This record gives sequence, C-alpha cells and structure tokens, in this order.
Amino acid sequence: MSSERKTFEYRGIWWLPENPQKKLTGVLVFDQDSGGILELDGWFKEITDINTILQPSIILGFTKEGKRVTLCKNAELQTKYNMPGLPVSSFSTLTILEGKHFLNTEDIKFKKISVSYSYLDEWLDIHAFDFGDWINQNPQQINEVTIKYCIPKAIKAQISNDLYLEIVFRPQFNFATSGQQFANINQRIFVNVYFSTTKSYDEIMGIHGKIKDFISLAVLESTKVLSLEADIAEETTGEAQSDLKDLIKVFCKSSQITDFKNKAVDTRNYMTHYDLSLKDKASKGADLWKLVKELEILVEVCLLSEIGFTNTQIKNLFQRTQRYKFLNQAT
Repeated sequence: MSSERKTFEYRGIWWLPENPQKKLTGVLVFDQDSGGILELDGWFKEITDINTILQPSIILGFTKEGKRVTLCKNAELQTKYNMPGLPVSSFSTLTILEGKHFLNTEDIKFKKISVSYSYLDEWLDIHAFDFGDWINQNPQQINEVTIKYCIPKAIKAQISNDLYLEIVFRPQFNFATSGQQFANINQRIFVNVYFSTTKSYDEIMGIHGKIKDFISLAVLESTKVLSLEADIAEETTGEAQSDLKDLIKVFCKSSQITDFKNKAVDTRNYMTHYDLSLKDKASKGADLWKLVKELEILVEVCLLSEIGFTNTQIKNLFQRTQRYKFLNQAT
C-alpha cells in the first residue's frame, strides 16, 4: 500500500517516547493479514522487570531510509536472553503511521482520510473508457486504435453536520519506455472523508470500519483496505515531528472480525465435510478449544442482546465473569 504495499520490512532504531535515550536496533515486518511485528536487539525493560509484559501505546522508530514511524497499540510477544548470545524481544503492533512521530495517542488527530477499498470499483461499476468502433473489428484489419478516457465526476454526500464524503476517480498511467511498446491506463477509486472537527485515532478507525463494513455488505465479499492516507490536524500537542507537512500513511491489519469468521467457517467445514484443502486452515488443539469458547460467548452475547440487555450492560456482565477473563488473558 503506499499503504498499498501488502508487505514490507523496515530496519531502523526504535524507542519509547518516555525513554528516548534507550534506542534499540531492530526490524519491523508488516503483512496485512498478520499485522506488524517488531523484532528488537535488546529489551526496553530492565532485567528486574523480566516478568512484566509491556504494552506500550506508542513505539517510535527511525528507519535506515530516513522515515519517521509511529507504532500504535503494541504488545510484547517475547523476551529472551540467549546464552551464549544477546537479549532480544519482539512486539506486535496494531497500526503503523508512516511519516510522523506522535508522542502519545492523544496527539493523533486527523482532519481527513483517503481510502481505497477492494471491490469498490466493481460495486460502483462506473467506467469512463470509450473504445470506439475498432474494438468490434477484425484485429488484422485494424490500422488505428483510439481509446478515450474521461475522468468521472466525483460523487459527493453530506453524511452529517460533521462528516462530508466524496468518491473520487484517479487515473494511473504507465507508458512505454525505451525498447518496450505499451501504454496502460488504470482507474483507481478512493473514498475521501472530511471532518469539520478533528478526530482521534479511535474515532477515525471507527468511521473507516463502518464504511468498510458497508462495502462488504454491498458486494457480499470481505473487503480489504488497499491504501489509507490521512491528513493530520494542524495543531498537535507535544513535540511531534513529521517528514511531510500534513500527509501520513496508515498501515493496519485486516479486520480481526473477518479473521475470526473465516477461521470459524473453515474449521466447521473441515470438521463436517473433512475437506483436506481446509486441513491447514482449521483450528486444532488449544486453538480449537479457544475458538469454541469464543463462539459460546458470541452466542451468549446475541441472546442477552435479544432479551433487552444494552451493549454496556453486556460488556459489564462479561468483564465480571471469570471465564471471560481467563479467555481474554489467553488471547
């Protein structure tokens, strides 16, 4: 992804905002399906805190290419001290912001996002190519080929007093270079969302998630983010630094809800029909136990909702349940 890269790897130095003197070398690997993993040479914590699992809301990085990177909502996966060898650690990260350093999550505020979704072009079915009559002729009798492309007008909608949306069409051109004879025109479609007031990271992810879910419902397919760029608010607190004046690129893992649904469906179909093509996708052992317990909780949540419990009441009820606490810790 410009966020269009589905996978990438960044080598650089990494540190916590509250302790910038302690910088560690490491590698950030991102895959849209599995998310981001940061492998570090060393530990952020002291040896006396070895039993403490770190969950830093922000990790900052500076890549060897000179990019500023902010990792949001992180969780420590592993801490090891190899004997003989060196200490190493690893973290999972939910969202990667490329182009700016944010010192805390409260600093992350946006005024606009621009997102490209899979299946959006098929759903809209708006094409602006005019091939003329030659397309119906015998290829051996064609002497001239003319293709005309007119950029479609943007589709605009005022969703609320605070939210304005437009769907825009951007052509991408790829022309012949020396020794090659070709010319490509590719139409890309983006959803631009503007806000009259700046929005936090969580608010932006919530709005973006609703749009993504709507498209998934419309096309009856699991929609993925092909690219996501955000314009940051002009005013931020702290000493945030950026590579670009306003624009940052956002990379995030595919929906965990989609992953859960696919895992449940694949497991059910394998257990029911013994389809060998699903054997590696189906849950087994401890993962199967965890999946069954998660499905049990999902059914219970649906039943409680049907008999009139509010979302807040259901959440409070499960947070007091030991079974849920144990499952949450095992996740």
